[in-house]
Amino acid sequence: MYSSFKFIISLVIITACAGVFPSQERDSQSSVKGSLAELRDKQKVWVIVRRGGLLDARDAEASVLSEVYKEGNQRQTFPRTYNVIARKLNKYMKQHGSITAARDMPEAEFILFFNVLEIRRPLGTPYAYGELFVILNAKPNPRIIWKTRNTGNFVDDAVGDFISELKAVRGEK
Repeated sequence: MYSSFKFIISLVIITACAGVFPSQERDSQSSVKGSLAELRDKQKVWVIVRRGGLLDARDAEASVLSEVYKEGNQRQTFPRTYNVIARKLNKYMKQHGSITAARDMPEAEFILFFNVLEIRRPLGTPYAYGELFVILNAKPNPRIIWKTRNTGNFVDDAVGDFISELKAVRGEK
C-alpha cells in the first residue's frame, strides 16, 4: 500500500515537472517573430559583433533591437570573432552566391548580431561564446526572425547552425 502511494506521488510530481519545462523553452524563443523563410529573396547582410548590455527579460526583443541599432556603424570591438563570422559567410557566398555584404546598415536587408556573453580560452586561445540573432531590417518595424537554440554557443557553432538552416530554407546543398 505504502509503495503504491509513493509511486502515485512520484508520478504526479514527474508529470507536473514535465509540464513546466517545455513552457520555459518556449519563453526563451518568445522574442523570435518570424522564420528564416523570410530571407529567401533577401541578399544584403550586415554583421555586428558586440558585447551586449543588460537584456530585459520581460522584453528581450526590444533589448536586442536597441543594442543593434545604437551606434550600428561603430568599429568592431571583437575583430577576431567578426572575422570568424565573415570567413564562414564568405565561404557560403562563394559556394552559393545568394547573399552579399551590405555597404552600411541602412542598406542591409537583414542583420546578423552576435551578442558576446563571454570570452572563453580553451587551450589558451580566446574564443567568443554567445548568441546569434538574425534581424529582418524592415524599415518601420525591424524584428528578430531567428536566434540560436541554446543560450550560448561558440561563434563557429552559432554561424554554422544559421548557415545550415538558411541552406535548408533556400533549397541549397
